[in-house]
Parts: sequence; structure tokens; C-alpha cells
Amino acid sequence: MDQLPPLQSRFVEPSHTPFYTVLVYQDLHTGVRAKNVANRIREEMADERTFELDAWNIGLLDHPVFHRLASDQAIAAEIIILSLHDGRALTTRLKGWLKAWMHRKQGVCPALIALFSNRGDSSSVVAKQYLENAAQRAGMEFLCQQLDATGDSSPESDTELCWIL
Repeated sequence: MDQLPPLQSRFVEPSHTPFYTVLVYQDLHTGVRAKNVANRIREEMADERTFELDAWNIGLLDHPVFHRLASDQAIAAEIIILSLHDGRALTTRLKGWLKAWMHRKQGVCPALIALFSNRGDSSSVVAKQYLENAAQRAGMEFLCQQLDATGDSSPESDTELCWIL
């Protein structure tokens, strides 16, 4: 894995259209972690484009109306951040939500960022591989961060994303 180049150089194209990001999180802790990553992206963009963000708790995706709305937002987004404790949260329903929009994905260099709390957890390894393959099939970049077993969520660790080659 190589260190991720500055996000600004990868995703920012001067434009009048907003830079749209969607967060999907498991609970408050994972939501805060995803928001920290989104804030880093916004900071690196500086004044190049306006930054818009929508956030969804994965439980809401079980409701058909919210499922459809979150899918439409993911299609329009340039970055989707999926923040989970471990791979067990990547349920059949969440995979269904991913499949609902990934094949219709649009945007300039779209990316899927996966954040996991438990690096050593075998379910996270399996989920990371699933998400990496799904992103590749959809023509999306894939980035992943896995924290150590303690779930350290310091600001420094939240901003260190690595390329999955």
C-alpha cells in the first residue's frame, strides 16, 4: 500500500458545481470518524469548489424511501465514505444498497472510502475485499483505512488513508 497523494490533486477540478460527498455510518463513533475524513477532504479543496455532504445511518437504508434517496445521492456523489466497526456490518441489505447505485455511478474520478475500526478482525478483511472488488467493477477508486484493535480514532489516524493497489 502506498500513501495517498493529496486529495486536492486527485479530485478537485475547478468548477462551479459542488463537490458532493455521501457518508454512510454505523453509529455515532463511526459517523464522527467519517465526518473527520470528510472535513479533511473539504480542507484540502480550499476554495476550488463548494463542498456538500449528506450522511446516512445504515439503519435508515432498510426503509425503501430512504434507500432510494440515499442511492440517488450516492450516484451523484464524487466520494462515498462507508464507516463501519467491522465487516459484520456489511450486511446483505447494505450490499444491496451498494449494488443499487454502483453500476449507475457517475462523476469525475469517483471514489469509495471504507473505514473500519477493527484492523485484525477477519470480517473486516473479507468486507474490504468485497468493497474493493465492487468499486473496481464500478470503475471507482477504492481507499481503505483500518484502525488497530483498540479502535484508536485519533485525528491523525483518521486522516491517513492508503491506496489499495
